[in-house]
Amino acid sequence: MTMTKRILYVDDDLATGQPRLEASRVPFREKMPVEVMNDEEISRALEDIGVVLMDYDLHNIDHESAAPIDGLELLERFRATIRRHGREDRTAPLLTIYTSELNKLARQHDDCPPVPYMLARRANVDWVFEKRSPDGGEDSFGSWLTAFLDGFDLDLKGCGDEVERQLAVFLKLPERTDWSDLALEQLLDARPPIQSLARESARTLLMRWLLQSALPFPGCFIDLNSVAVRLRMRPAELRTALGENPRSEFATLLSQCEYHGALARCFPNRYWKAGVDHIVWQATQGRSPASPEVRESLTRMIGTTVSLLDESNPVLILSPDTLELTGEVADLAEAVQIQPDLWPSTIESPWIRISEVMRDRKLRAMVVSKDRDRIAEDAS
Repeated sequence: MTMTKRILYVDDDLATGQPRLEASRVPFREKMPVEVMNDEEISRALEDIGVVLMDYDLHNIDHESAAPIDGLELLERFRATIRRHGREDRTAPLLTIYTSELNKLARQHDDCPPVPYMLARRANVDWVFEKRSPDGGEDSFGSWLTAFLDGFDLDLKGCGDEVERQLAVFLKLPERTDWSDLALEQLLDARPPIQSLARESARTLLMRWLLQSALPFPGCFIDLNSVAVRLRMRPAELRTALGENPRSEFATLLSQCEYHGALARCFPNRYWKAGVDHIVWQATQGRSPASPEVRESLTRMIGTTVSLLDESNPVLILSPDTLELTGEVADLAEAVQIQPDLWPSTIESPWIRISEVMRDRKLRAMVVSKDRDRIAEDAS
């Protein structure tokens, strides 16, 4: 882990967030909001900082003064200071919210689902962490913060093809495979913010793109549920089978296209889409995974039998509550595509069951134009 950057924790009640931070073993310093109110104080506090953890609900602030209303307003002051004092030897930090009021934050932002990557986009911050006490078990909080700090190790500069090469290195795109060129093409189609990597905010913009767009959504990277659907297999069963047979031929092939780049520890089991499509094509020879010959071959490669999906045209569906992709599958005939506000425009619109849409007016309003006739027919 890079030790050149550390965490800045800002809270009017520091004791509520200290235990988990201390347990995470990342280097940090802490400030009360009254210590970072003006430009000079903020500028000093940001020296050698890679991540700002800001409390959202500032209960103990005197709101009759010029104090910020909440942590988001204070982060805006931080952002203004970064703009004013930006220079090439100072990298802009990631600005995050660290709160025990996740649901409140969601309600106050157009009833956004309380999902960190969606809520971060809505609140215009880089990430949202839920504040809670360490429970003595494994806590990913420290791994996330370490991954955030490690992202500042990349030396970004150059233009044109050089920028694309640096991006591929940063994301650890495997070289000289049959699918590397296609993976890079898909990566660039996802519109990473590489127009000016020499800018001081380049690393922050790149990590924000990874956190809020590239890794949570099925674009140039996909998860194991998407792998299962490509094989017409039940996602939960495939996950179990690979866990029980980690040295099987298919598990080995899949590991070769697993994403190991920046922030990979925050989103485990993400795969380069181009790599997955390549190994699926090789494993099936372009034939249907449901054919007996291909089924027999896949069973041998995986090391055990995985049940076929009943759906003839399977699609992964969204949760109507969180608007996140689940491991559940529906047949295309029983689903429609919707376009949620927070779904990236570069990624195919997600699917949701028609039965869910018919029960929710907000979901009906999100249905894409080509599927509107289908829900009208269903309603009649």
